[in-house]
Amino acid sequence: MKFKNSLTAILMFATPAMLAASTLEEAWLTPASTLEGVRATGQAAGAVPVIINAAPPQPKTILFDPVVSYEGQERSVVLTRHFSERELTTTIQTPILEVVRQKIITYKLETYEDINCDYAAGDGRGDWKGFYEAPNYEKAARLAEAVKGLGETTAQCVVDSRALSSKPRTWNAFESAMAEADAYCQEEGHYGVYSRVIVQYGGENAAQLGYAGGEECTATKTQIWVPVEENLVKKKDTGRTAQSQVLLIFDNAPLLPSETESFTITFDGQKTWVQTSSPYNQYTWVSQKDSSNAVTFQAAGHRQQVTPGNSLTLQVFSGSSGPELWLTDQDYRAGLDQDNAQTMVSITIKKDGWGPFNSVVGKTQVYLTEGKAKVMLAPKMRGLKPGEAYFVECQLTRLGSRFNNERPSSAKPTQKYKF
Repeated sequence: MKFKNSLTAILMFATPAMLAASTLEEAWLTPASTLEGVRATGQAAGAVPVIINAAPPQPKTILFDPVVSYEGQERSVVLTRHFSERELTTTIQTPILEVVRQKIITYKLETYEDINCDYAAGDGRGDWKGFYEAPNYEKAARLAEAVKGLGETTAQCVVDSRALSSKPRTWNAFESAMAEADAYCQEEGHYGVYSRVIVQYGGENAAQLGYAGGEECTATKTQIWVPVEENLVKKKDTGRTAQSQVLLIFDNAPLLPSETESFTITFDGQKTWVQTSSPYNQYTWVSQKDSSNAVTFQAAGHRQQVTPGNSLTLQVFSGSSGPELWLTDQDYRAGLDQDNAQTMVSITIKKDGWGPFNSVVGKTQVYLTEGKAKVMLAPKMRGLKPGEAYFVECQLTRLGSRFNNERPSSAKPTQKYKF
């Protein structure tokens, strides 16, 4: 039984394509290489020279047919929606490029340790990671986990080849299965299955899958040509353009006057799509292509209750009974919010001082009526002294609102006022 790149195993399942000058297995060794091996039964013995027969030169580069397509460059426009807007529109233009894609397989020379055994015990009852018990949709992942040298893509190719439809009971049988899978996968555009699984990682896979053991084994260093896949992409401007006329229509997507939200419209020459940036509404989009270059997006909004922004303006006047604070909510519009919605303002007066050491003179709360309130400060804050400067801080809280939760807004910084 052999652990290595067996000619018999490869030729048994060879196809004309595999025997051509561009296939992998025709160049598994460098010409007339002399390598040293270690003969061992259980543990290593003395060094033994091993002569490897000459092999063909480096395989030819494989060039696949180029694939040509015409694509637009992605172009984006950002639109901002304000309180009263129910429609937004824009036109996006993009250049059309000729895109040529080509897959190329080249080869690089790498050196691996290989194992050759005259006899080895084992019946494949190692750890296959549940490959044979797994449902079909999991088999590729299980095989990639069990067999070193396979990724999920190449493992799926091996599964599709049905080379492992029944479990190989000897290493020779496993080698033959990998040669069969390698031939199938090459036809599907996947290269190097046999080289990686048998040559590069043969010893590790034998131990993992239950084929290791035996006697009279020789470890050698082997040089092989390993396939490297490249995907080349070339783009050229054709001088042509494509454009998309975009219309956004909003339904049930309310905003307060101080709120805005933005939409990024992207066009790639064929498809147009929308991305939303808004803490205020969640959107479900339905698109309808009206013509070859016009598309309409219907947006069904679902309002989110967010912490309110501080939309208050305030003025301080000297009234007959002392200082008066006039408050106005710039976001108030009659009939915009729920009938039972209320806006409460928390007012804090601080004495002029040094930074964080400003002392609090007093606090009070007031409810706005139709977005406004006039507060007589003297009766509420008896510590106010005429002629001294004070800071005024205001926060608003909306109760029962469709727009906001009931957390207070940030405190709006103010200038100093002389009362």
